[in-house]
Amino acid sequence: MPNYLGEDEILREYFVSTGRYKPLLESATRSEGFHSVSIRGERYCVSDLINIAQFTEFMNENHEYRHYS
Repeated sequence: MPNYLGEDEILREYFVSTGRYKPLLESATRSEGFHSVSIRGERYCVSDLINIAQFTEFMNENHEYRHYS
């Protein structure tokens, strides 16, 4: 059992081998509205923080997101 990869990794390898899944890109370009930051040598893109009122407005305008989350 110490070499068992786990269900998620087994499924990922299966879908990659059958062509039904393509692994995520190792690098990507920064999207508009995001800032590139470095944390412990890793690069991340983050957006500005929003307040509760802005979040509430977003949720009210995006019913599909509200239903999903």
